[in-house]
Amino acid sequence: DAADAFHATLQDITSRCEAERALDDLAHADRATALPNRHALLNRLGEATFAAQRDERLVGLLVIGIDQFALTHESLGHAASDQLLRAVTQRLLHLAPGAGMIAYIGGGEFALLMDASDADEAAAQGMA
Repeated sequence: DAADAFHATLQDITSRCEAERALDDLAHADRATALPNRHALLNRLGEATFAAQRDERLVGLLVIGIDQFALTHESLGHAASDQLLRAVTQRLLHLAPGAGMIAYIGGGEFALLMDASDADEAAAQGMA
């Protein structure tokens, strides 16, 4: 009887899910710093702006650049500039642990996305 027939196929897709997660990480994170990249920042900024308008509050965005980064990269090479980026990343993570998001946006520039009150505090500490 056809009603009594049952056929099932099971397939473990764990490795596929892990590969998709790894690709997503590559698309949204900087390789050298492991911080969110420009693409991830823009997504989060859009969400934060929408929420801030809805809640009638402000959002702070601080952009911090490394002076003469391109010259450093050209004269000392890729490995040295990556080491510099990682050192700046650690300093920012230490100085702004409460930031909503710290991202590396490229070209020696970092962005800190946070509530306006946190941005005011960061500026008072000399980060802006």
